[in-house]
Amino acid sequence: MIINTWHVFDVSPWLIAMLAMALGAALVWLAFDLGMVQIGKWQRSGLLAEDAFPENKSKPVKRLILVVAGAASGLVLCWIWGPVPAVFPGVVLMGILIALAWIDAETGYLPDLLTIPLLWLGLLVNLDETFVRLSEGVLGAVTGYMVFWLLAWGFRKVTGRDGLGNGDFKLLAAIGAWLGIQMLPQVLLVASSSALIAVAIFRLAGLLKAGQSISFGPYLALGGAVGLISL
Repeated sequence: MIINTWHVFDVSPWLIAMLAMALGAALVWLAFDLGMVQIGKWQRSGLLAEDAFPENKSKPVKRLILVVAGAASGLVLCWIWGPVPAVFPGVVLMGILIALAWIDAETGYLPDLLTIPLLWLGLLVNLDETFVRLSEGVLGAVTGYMVFWLLAWGFRKVTGRDGLGNGDFKLLAAIGAWLGIQMLPQVLLVASSSALIAVAIFRLAGLLKAGQSISFGPYLALGGAVGLISL
């Protein structure tokens, strides 16, 4: 594992943890705002339905949950990896995944303003093999996009309906760019398993009707987070 070979910061681990928590909290807040701004622009331009932009986007409770989740991601990575430089790009990935998961759960859309920069940023981070070799990141990005594109194409041919959105293609490509092609099977396993469990719970609770679709982005984000932690 590349992360274990990194030089440890010659400062207090608690300082690194506090900086990572601050970065995670701020980044989640910023990413969520940017993503929702793009969703709002799509809605106002007529590309999305009127109810695609939730009115309660600024509720304090939601903001608090997002900030706490972002800060917690920094603390978790510091606890697992120690005070290594890889913690900070790891917090960036975790923070954007948290924001994307929440946005997709609320609106059903994954904004390009977050997914596409996340993909390119993953490749830049791996220029010096932060998490994986750059070649593995490139293959992960290409494979992640193509796997979902082919699945969506086949599903549309068979059923005449869309099964996956373009945002899911881009999100899996971004995760592949960060974690490499070898991590994609684990990411997909975690994502699909958690989605199936969630569907079963929602059906039992009467929150999901037969044939009703769910957003897959939150479960992809969960798979990416688990994959990052398990590097």
